[in-house]
Amino acid sequence: MIGRLFDYLFGPVGARTVVSEDAARAALARIVAHPECALPYVAPARGRVGPAVEDLRMDFWRVTEARHAPAIPVLARLWAEGSWLAADLAGGALVAIDTKETHAIVRGVQAHITARGVSRWVGASLLADASAGIDEVERLVTRGKAGDERALAMAACALREAVTLAGVARARVASSPILADADRVMARVRAEPRWLELAARHRRDEVLGEAARDLLRGAPRAARRAALARHPAAPPPTPKTSLDVLGPYRSASRETPSWDELVALGPIEGPLRETALRVARTRMERVARNADRIAANLRAMGWPLHDHARRSAHHVPEARNAFTGEVRMAHDVDVDALLADTERRIGGRLPVALEAYWRVVGQIDFSPVLDAKLPDWVDDVDVEELDPLVVWGPDFVLGSVDDWCARVEEAGEPELADPLALEIAPDRFHKMGISGGGPYEIAVPDARADPPVLGAPETLPLLAYLEHAIAWGGMPGLARSAALSPRVVEALASLRTGLD
Repeated sequence: MIGRLFDYLFGPVGARTVVSEDAARAALARIVAHPECALPYVAPARGRVGPAVEDLRMDFWRVTEARHAPAIPVLARLWAEGSWLAADLAGGALVAIDTKETHAIVRGVQAHITARGVSRWVGASLLADASAGIDEVERLVTRGKAGDERALAMAACALREAVTLAGVARARVASSPILADADRVMARVRAEPRWLELAARHRRDEVLGEAARDLLRGAPRAARRAALARHPAAPPPTPKTSLDVLGPYRSASRETPSWDELVALGPIEGPLRETALRVARTRMERVARNADRIAANLRAMGWPLHDHARRSAHHVPEARNAFTGEVRMAHDVDVDALLADTERRIGGRLPVALEAYWRVVGQIDFSPVLDAKLPDWVDDVDVEELDPLVVWGPDFVLGSVDDWCARVEEAGEPELADPLALEIAPDRFHKMGISGGGPYEIAVPDARADPPVLGAPETLPLLAYLEHAIAWGGMPGLARSAALSPRVVEALASLRTGLD
């Protein structure tokens, strides 16, 4: 079975070919002479191209097909000491030869994998017998939990290989000659329940967790949910909630911590979160005032704002939250109920700055109406470089939570579903009606004060991103321009008129 898997990935597909001893001997000589297999290995000079790698792969296949005994010591040295490519091919060949001697060699020199990266065939050797494989991995985990970091890394590699082999049947087309064998590999993993039990126990482990979660995702739904039920996740530690956690961050001259001090604390809960919300609201009030002024400046300059932004830059939940004389359009939802329901469904808090933004500012959208005429100064820049400030309101953004909850229901728990990232704005291309990339997002749950805006070129946390955009007249892309024309400099000065 492993031999045919090796055939598919490293050699000719189809009927097995008989390789003579003479052909295998010649192939071994070429392997030894190949620069990639030199010991000690010396990387070729930049730009040089050695003998074709495909020819080298074919020679490894030939010595494997012939089960060429004189090749085994050479393969063992390459597996232990060779380049990444040579070690990968040698490890695969040792496993595919499929004898107790070659399996012992593979297991005996696994120590190098933490430095170089594991050959996929380490996992293949363990999974050739699913029971023996899980015995080996459990021994590695036990050693790792006792302090052997290398053993724990090896266990993670073996789990990753279980994921890889378990997914072969799904990855190959139906006509593949390996499909039947891949199905048997998957059946072996599924028939040995300790693989799934191991994955369920260690799905939140710092080293093993990623591979363990992937293995769980690929398991049948009923088996996965049963394993998760037998190994419930421990509740996350409760963050300290007293202002005393500020410790050295806190100034002796102030009762209320600064925003920077709050950001430095990480997750915030309890009374301290209320303090953080008060501080954030104060900063967001300034964002709201300045956004309204920029909206007025844009209108005066002929910028085609969308209808929902014509009277003000943004919406707020209630009229009492308006900090300027302009009346803002109210949300169509109960924001308090919406935020509380969202936090209940995602199993954690929304970031402080995002909650404050939605309560105080509501929504900002400086993107222009599609196909509308833009002011003349825009001719001096690439329109996709403007990146006008857009951060949507909660009634639009939180609709994505429904889809995520459905994925969680299918997976069994949040960690096994794709991470939830709220789309808060289109990218700089889509804002200008041009096909582009992915949206700007904020990952949740996140109890920190200020979450990073993912996907935005500035890679800033939300409040800093908003204040940066305001400082550039609502067009933060101008900050990335190497030089601005006189007309653009004049327009930027006009956009900044009246900002505090």
